[in-house]
Amino acid sequence: MNLEFLHTLDVQILGAVAVAIVAIVIGVVFLFSYKKPKGCLDPENFKQFKLVKRV
Repeated sequence: MNLEFLHTLDVQILGAVAVAIVAIVIGVVFLFSYKKPKGCLDPENFKQFKLVKRV
């Protein structure tokens, strides 16, 4: 792998790319690990509700 381009890049750019990658990874982990279980739309087990009109 050619590492010459790493020497020409600024340290701040590499830091920003590293922070962006970490943020994306944390976001993906958060989305996949904290999903709420979706309810079942079983017609036999459906709870009736009524809408309340706000005044």
